[in-house]
Amino acid sequence: MLQRILCIMRIMAIDNGFTKAAFEHPKIVEIYRRSVDGIGLWDSEKYFINKYFKPYFRIVDIGCGCGRTSFGMYGIGFGNIVGVDISADMIAGACAIEAEKQCGIPFYEADACSLPFDDCSFDGALFSYNGLMHIPARSRRIAAMREIRRVLRPEGIFIFITQVREDPDFELFWKDEKKIWNSSKQDQRLEEFGDVIFSKKKRDIFLHVPSKAEMLECIAEAGFILVESKSRHAVSLDKKMIGKTDSIFWIVRKSEAQEL
Repeated sequence: MLQRILCIMRIMAIDNGFTKAAFEHPKIVEIYRRSVDGIGLWDSEKYFINKYFKPYFRIVDIGCGCGRTSFGMYGIGFGNIVGVDISADMIAGACAIEAEKQCGIPFYEADACSLPFDDCSFDGALFSYNGLMHIPARSRRIAAMREIRRVLRPEGIFIFITQVREDPDFELFWKDEKKIWNSSKQDQRLEEFGDVIFSKKKRDIFLHVPSKAEMLECIAEAGFILVESKSRHAVSLDKKMIGKTDSIFWIVRKSEAQEL
């Protein structure tokens, strides 16, 4: 009986270890490795990075994968970049590419909830497409945002990208999800509405899709000030790169208030 209970607990556990394991799957790592040169920076990413980051900024690229955004930023003139990712295999891939490209970008394996950097170490931080939302549990996502705030200098800028539940392309999906949750028939591994598990290369991946109101609450709770939020489609369709699915760029600033 005890063995069965422990087995059920392991099946139900959705935590950072679950995310780490998903992004260490060889086929997932290969997708991210190919994206470095095969995709590079989205046009919309370039727009916001150039708008809010200065070439002299020291930037931490969180959830960097194999370096798509790190090397992409280097390629448009940002020379002081540090990449971090929770996946050791992603970091190994990034380091291998760095050895070839010789850009001088250091990469570290690290959990966004516990960054290995001193306070006020960076002028800017980037957490690219849905990276923050792969962290299970709102409390952990806010913990990660507070860590990012900690390592930013006063007035430092944090750019991150999420999908939102208000996306009209997914209106029917979320209506169906609401019915499932109201009847308590959702995947019992999930804790909050907006949590989903999808399969990629036969690997289960956790994602939380927030509402706009929820995201604004989290930004405030983490101690950031909203500078701008804008749909990716309002800037560029990026069609050839990532398809038609829209997403929101959130640009927030570290307030001058005392550290949380």
